[in-house]
Amino acid sequence: MASVAEAYVFLTYLKVLFLTVTTYLTCTAHNSPTRPMFSVFTSYNDSLEKTHGLPTNLSWSQLASTVGEDKTSSSCQPVGIYSIQRHGSRYPEQRIITTYQTFFSRIARSRINEEFAYLKNEPLDRFTVEKAECLTDKGYNELLEISARYPARLFPLFRDPVSIFTQSSFQSTETNRTKESAEAFISGLCKECRFITPKHDEDKLILVMKDGKIYSEIHWLPILHDPLLLPKISSGICKDSIAIEEHSREFYSFKNSPFVEEVLHHVISRLDYTGDFSMTLDELQSLYEICATEMNLFGASNWCKLFSQSDLRAMEYLYDLQEYWYSSYGYRINYLPYCVLLQDIASHLESSVASGSTSTKKIFKFAHSTTIQGLFALLGLYRTSVIPTADNYPLDGNWEYRGGIISPYAANIVFSVFRCAGRSTLPNAIGDVKVLITHNEQPLKIGPCDSYYCDLTTLTSYLRSKVGSCDLDEICGGVVRDLPMKT
Repeated sequence: MASVAEAYVFLTYLKVLFLTVTTYLTCTAHNSPTRPMFSVFTSYNDSLEKTHGLPTNLSWSQLASTVGEDKTSSSCQPVGIYSIQRHGSRYPEQRIITTYQTFFSRIARSRINEEFAYLKNEPLDRFTVEKAECLTDKGYNELLEISARYPARLFPLFRDPVSIFTQSSFQSTETNRTKESAEAFISGLCKECRFITPKHDEDKLILVMKDGKIYSEIHWLPILHDPLLLPKISSGICKDSIAIEEHSREFYSFKNSPFVEEVLHHVISRLDYTGDFSMTLDELQSLYEICATEMNLFGASNWCKLFSQSDLRAMEYLYDLQEYWYSSYGYRINYLPYCVLLQDIASHLESSVASGSTSTKKIFKFAHSTTIQGLFALLGLYRTSVIPTADNYPLDGNWEYRGGIISPYAANIVFSVFRCAGRSTLPNAIGDVKVLITHNEQPLKIGPCDSYYCDLTTLTSYLRSKVGSCDLDEICGGVVRDLPMKT
């Protein structure tokens, strides 16, 4: 019996030792390749670093050579673009900031572990209600840097200021962070352009160069009437069909699971000095988002030091559950309404190469994580082999649906159209036509396309098969509502 008891004690000791070691493996080890991400709060560059993709400064021909498709695309020239871009890094939403401020004031009055006493000196004005969900300076620069690479990548479309804004269209959602992201993007496209103070109109933002010769407009629609970029909430039928509680079920189930409770216990144990300190799960959630934002903005965070690597993985999974079930494959109503956007993409790809067409050649849309994820799910991209739930959290941290990879801040999906030598398979088009799809500036194969530079007719046929009837009354009304909506 003694040997059994001794073995039990030894195993318990090993478990405690393991937890103690992981406690000190905090996110300050910023360059660790195994460090967790922060779901959709991950910065653009951190996401690129995690995926180890191709360099983002390649021209379209260099990219073709890198992926071994230079022979099939050597005679091609870019003639059109359709880009969907998420806004850049933002501040947390108001409820997170309010909860954080309340928690911080309690920390300031409490006797906490001396090791973390410096937390009482954190600058409270770093996160204020006035900044809630606003674009950060880093977010502005993310868009500036991404767009600055377009002229080198697709030079014929961006030879000079005139060509940049000729036959171009810029549309954002109604939020300030997407409008400002669009403004940053336009400034990055044209480095020599010096815009005067933007003029705000009721439904557009006008950017005029100092010499008055060139201007650009950023248009938007009211949030509740934007069927292209926010179809889920712009359609009254869709909006009425969405049960937030149902879509967030897995999120709250995991939030109240032993895994997140253990994270809460770890954080309390690091702060606690008297044994009387308490903390709620909502406060834990606010600290995590503050930690994520500071890591994004500054590359380091004192609040992150309260979390171990395993703690951060559990919190990342919590937020990835929310993304999967609220914005992606969890329910068909999350992505089927994006048929409107997909239909617009397919039509633009065809019209940009039609003989004698005077239509807009370059389309840029600025939206949200839900837009990116909804479109991807409709296209069948990043579908997981295992449906993530609160009950199947992988302890090794390897799950498939990663918001930090799919839709970090400034995430983008771009359809670049090329006219090539040869006979076209598309009526009224001049020459053979190919389309390169990139996700976060990395080439992407889709559906029936067996190469990155995909035949236009093959691609648009596939896109239209995904569009279907695109009847929002049917999608958001009785047919989908009355059937189980889980995929």
